[in-house]
Amino acid sequence: MNKNCDDFQPVDYNIGIGLSITQTTSCSSLLDEKGTSSEMCCPGAVTNSIDQQTLTSNICKHDFSGSTKTQDEKKHTRHNHIQFIDESDLYLRKRPKAANKFEHVSSYEYERAAQLLERCTALLIAAGAGMSLDSGLPDYRNPESWEKSFPLLAANNLSYECMARECCFHDKPCTVWSWYKHRFDEYQATQPHEGYHILHNWAREKVHGFKVFTSNVDGFFARSGFPRANIVECHGSLNRLQCISGKHGIWKSVSTFRNLSIETMCRKTGLCFTKQCKIPKCRSYGCELQARPNILLFGDKFWESANTTIQKQIYQEWLSTLPINSVLGIIEVGVGQIVPTVHLEVDRIFHERLSRGLETHVIRINPEGPVLYYPGQHVVIRSKALDALRQIQSQITTLKK
Repeated sequence: MNKNCDDFQPVDYNIGIGLSITQTTSCSSLLDEKGTSSEMCCPGAVTNSIDQQTLTSNICKHDFSGSTKTQDEKKHTRHNHIQFIDESDLYLRKRPKAANKFEHVSSYEYERAAQLLERCTALLIAAGAGMSLDSGLPDYRNPESWEKSFPLLAANNLSYECMARECCFHDKPCTVWSWYKHRFDEYQATQPHEGYHILHNWAREKVHGFKVFTSNVDGFFARSGFPRANIVECHGSLNRLQCISGKHGIWKSVSTFRNLSIETMCRKTGLCFTKQCKIPKCRSYGCELQARPNILLFGDKFWESANTTIQKQIYQEWLSTLPINSVLGIIEVGVGQIVPTVHLEVDRIFHERLSRGLETHVIRINPEGPVLYYPGQHVVIRSKALDALRQIQSQITTLKK
């Protein structure tokens, strides 16, 4: 059996600002019900094949104003109020170098962030996986963290990207359901950190309201007191289930996960080694298909997006009806570049409001990764979520004295 993922199939991704990245996927293997490995048709750990010259060329050709400039000219040019800090690394699907982590953050950044937040009359919280990490959840996309949490999966070349695919529910349902059971139990046993409550307190003070736009599926914002009507879960939630067919609606997952037999599961690795596990079924009368979490998976064609669509409609209506004199503050916290959904949404909103001449401020909190600066209206804080939010809160307290 080939465990080295040799059968590559190139898939083209166009990610942000006109970058074309060829991502190779492969056929990988899953453990069979006895714990040995077997082939399955599921794209495994992804490998990026990027032509650096083509990438640089694409970046240089892109201009929000429609002009074409050389790379040297681009490095020192602002594009519709955007300054490119590190052109060669923008939106690459790879983990940033460790050297970018935890650069020194001066008190000025925290003070400036506090001033902008106090000026804002409306608040958008845009959160990614980094927001949850300070609560104690593992970073599944970090190879070391993944191997520590799921050693048997890692030993069989099964990454997070491979497990989080719809095809796994067909090939090895016991294995994948055991993994999701492990994740659900981990979320339920973890308390959202203090930063969620800090954000909630800021949000409730805004006269023009607030919204949350998050790719996290752990439900921590709702558990921290944020009204569900104010939250957009753009990738769904592990707290809901759906039919694997993508039909028959969605329903709450709590009772299903709690009733899954833990005796047939290895809780340490999230794997199931028996064919006797009872796979949850669709709740629709007459449907014998299995259920699955209502979250957007990689390469997913059967995600039931109705709930998220309603959330987005409410969210978009709020944005479009903000008064002309409103000052929108956007806090982007823990948002990575590997899956840039939240990051691109922040950019979309900023440019849309900028084109209308509406005052908007962006505060980006992330310990690593490339960023885009908006001169005069932008603060970048290279720090973990909880540490940064505490520091900003301290500055706000000082301003109010």
